Amino acid sequence: MRLTQPRIWKQEIKSKMRTGMFEKPTAIDNIYFRSGFKTGYRLALQHIGNYKSMDFSRKKNVKIHKVSPIVDAIIYRTANHFGIDREQLLSDKRDRHLVIARSVAINLLKELTPYSLTNIGEILAGRDHTTIIHHISCKSQKNGLWFPYFEIWNSFNKLKLDLESDFKIVK
Repeated sequence: MRLTQPRIWKQEIKSKMRTGMFEKPTAIDNIYFRSGFKTGYRLALQHIGNYKSMDFSRKKNVKIHKVSPIVDAIIYRTANHFGIDREQLLSDKRDRHLVIARSVAINLLKELTPYSLTNIGEILAGRDHTTIIHHISCKSQKNGLWFPYFEIWNSFNKLKLDLESDFKIVK
């Protein structure tokens, strides 16, 4: 009985495939079947895990080719306001004065442009969207660099007013 059972299943599958009621198994289904029944359930789960990790590891590249003039203005004016180069603002260095300038630029980009967090991260030299979320939440919660009465607030407000007046941004 035990040996005939898989034969019956195999015959059922073949008959369903002939009638078109059953889809032809893919190569990955065959791997699941073989690994599940030949070497055990644990190996099948391992294959499934590897397959899922391969499937979701492909990252979508978000490239922004044309940015609005306000983006260039925000980056340029923020760098000039803090006395640094544009390259330093977009670099990976984490010196305090660079991080403050970067945080101001991130918050200005979020408030004055319609770009998503991923796009803002891509504009700022390929940063992750979670970095952008961190800087925005620090400002909204008034902690970290954005502690009340720090000079960063004055810099942010001054740059924001200048950019709003130059680009005629309506709230």
